Amino acid sequence: MASLAGFGRSTERQTAGEREGTGPALRYGNAATESVGFSETAKTENPHEVKGLEKYALGEYEEAVIEFDRAIELEPENADAYVMRAIMKDNLGRFGDAMADFGRALNIEPDNGEIYVNRGVTRHRFGETESALPDLDQAVRLQPDSASAYYNRGVMRASLGQEEGALVDYDQAVRLKPDYGEAIFNRGKIRGVRGDVKGAISDFDRAIAQRPDDADILVERGLTRAENGQLEAAIADFNSVLQIQPSRADAYYMRGIFKRDLGRHGEAAVDFDQAVQLQPDNAEIYLERGRTRLERDEWKDSIEDFGEAIRLQEENIGAYYMRALARTRLGFVDEAIGDLEEAQRLAREMGNDDLVGRYERILEELREA
Repeated sequence: MASLAGFGRSTERQTAGEREGTGPALRYGNAATESVGFSETAKTENPHEVKGLEKYALGEYEEAVIEFDRAIELEPENADAYVMRAIMKDNLGRFGDAMADFGRALNIEPDNGEIYVNRGVTRHRFGETESALPDLDQAVRLQPDSASAYYNRGVMRASLGQEEGALVDYDQAVRLKPDYGEAIFNRGKIRGVRGDVKGAISDFDRAIAQRPDDADILVERGLTRAENGQLEAAIADFNSVLQIQPSRADAYYMRGIFKRDLGRHGEAAVDFDQAVQLQPDNAEIYLERGRTRLERDEWKDSIEDFGEAIRLQEENIGAYYMRALARTRLGFVDEAIGDLEEAQRLAREMGNDDLVGRYERILEELREA
């Protein structure tokens, strides 16, 4: 599981109510591309290719490379063997060697779209998405009925911020393969980011029907429902997530936020406590637990949480601001002024003039007091 402060997701959202500073990102990033793997189902009488595939299935990539070396010695014009050896080298981090093998395979079968798909996937995995996209364009031209080609091009387009093109590709992938769960799921994520809540939830429903134990899909549906104000439904999704993966700190964290937004502060506090136990070095959990304690008038406990958030993340504007609120409630005006001045300094460094002005107005009131 990715750390809560990043969650490996691509956009940020806010829950109901005003949020200070920057919270954790709440969207998963683009799903991984998929190698076509056509060699896995190809009929072959080459014993070394068969052994190579067996090693591949076991994750023994070095041994698989050796077997594909031998397969190529027996059949120098075996494009499948070059492609599979390239995929092994990809998994071993040998990008240049993988590219060379893909080139050899294309010299043998220049019109094989699956080779272009696999080469594009490898390029994308090594961060060369812009150069990967032409490979997928060529794959679609050569094999316009390949759902995998459209799916992978959709992933790459999404990675490059080309959401409209990615949606077109995912649509086509689903038309060609109606049970293509990854394409449906990815399409739902893009629809959610673009504000098509109904379409996103419909896609997540379809994906969950196919994979009811996939916690990531449930997380996405829960977040989308929460954005649409369906907090009880969102909580139900996160309940299911925790049944599947009871040690997910991010699930406790998000469920706690939703419960707090519904006024169920006691239940929210329990969820944040659990999240802290699972991920004690995450500033955002302390920030949100502190905020919950602040709303419950637990001033001293909230100050401790905000202090821990600041210790872990020195530039956490929200923690300084909310600690100032708690200190003000306890009459520690000088300390509150110090926190607000630090929050204002950080806001100024960020170029957030609205926050700078807001904090200045509060500071003037406190200094007069």
